[in-house]
Amino acid sequence: MRLKWLGHSCFLLTTEKESWLSDPFAPAVGYPIPQVSPTVVTVSHGHYDHNDTSWVPEAVPVLSGASWQGKGLRLSAVASFHDESGGRERGGNYIYIARTDVCTVVHLGDLGHLLQRSQLSQLGRVDVLLLPVGGIYTVGPREAWSVVEQLGPRIVVPMHYQTKRLSFRLGKLEDFLALAPPEWSVAEQAALETETDLAADKIVVLKYI
Repeated sequence: MRLKWLGHSCFLLTTEKESWLSDPFAPAVGYPIPQVSPTVVTVSHGHYDHNDTSWVPEAVPVLSGASWQGKGLRLSAVASFHDESGGRERGGNYIYIARTDVCTVVHLGDLGHLLQRSQLSQLGRVDVLLLPVGGIYTVGPREAWSVVEQLGPRIVVPMHYQTKRLSFRLGKLEDFLALAPPEWSVAEQAALETETDLAADKIVVLKYI
């Protein structure tokens, strides 16, 4: 299984027979629109930096809260909120779980709060956690590390933080990395190959296309 970061909160996860695109962004976000052909797309919530499916082929199913079963890939959703006020500020957010024969990947979308006991129970074991770290609209660096403690993933992949491409302001990746416990290592990679990269306590900073 291969995971690539396409920018912001958008990833392409590819298995032998399927490919999952998460949270496609609008051109106004600042990242280049990639040329991809996924078999399924998920949208965590209805904001333009996460839900622009205009560049996705029409025949591809788009999920927002629904489950999906493919060949060697299963997707399911857990309801959460975009803020600490039960969605009163920025609405709801779907966390997506991708399960393969190799590992479990969780995409937190624009999570705005620490996880509740019921959500932790639904999420279960997490191998790879796609985690917003830029704050302002989501959990910030300290809260993000609290979520890591709650879920106990083997690998954390940061997302939703400030880069030279991003057209609006978010917090810096460095602020999240500075709070990492000493046992966590950091690696910068073009892609995550889960068959070989599932070392424990590892932060993988992916390079966007």
